[in-house]
Amino acid sequence: MFHTITAQKSLDHVITQLQELAPASGFSILYNYDFHTILEGKGFPIERKAWTFELCRASMASKILAHTPLFSVMMPCRISVYEEGATTYIATISMISHFDNKIQIDD
Repeated sequence: MFHTITAQKSLDHVITQLQELAPASGFSILYNYDFHTILEGKGFPIERKAWTFELCRASMASKILAHTPLFSVMMPCRISVYEEGATTYIATISMISHFDNKIQIDD
């Protein structure tokens, strides 16, 4: 269900690339959460940097929701970028494994 990869670049570089490549790939960035800053502002600082981006491709979302509205609990799609020590990770929840062969989600 979780899909995580190790990035070969810094967290800041990965975030910049994500912000550039998502729209170029047909995704809108709906919102992003800078969790280390948000939590520090609420009095609960964390040592690592952690970001989550909410992404949407409207054409894909409409097909998914028309077929299986229950998937709305996993939407919009999220990509997290976080540090664990000196390593940067990129993670998401894969919905593809939950689809059956009845829905065509490719654009």
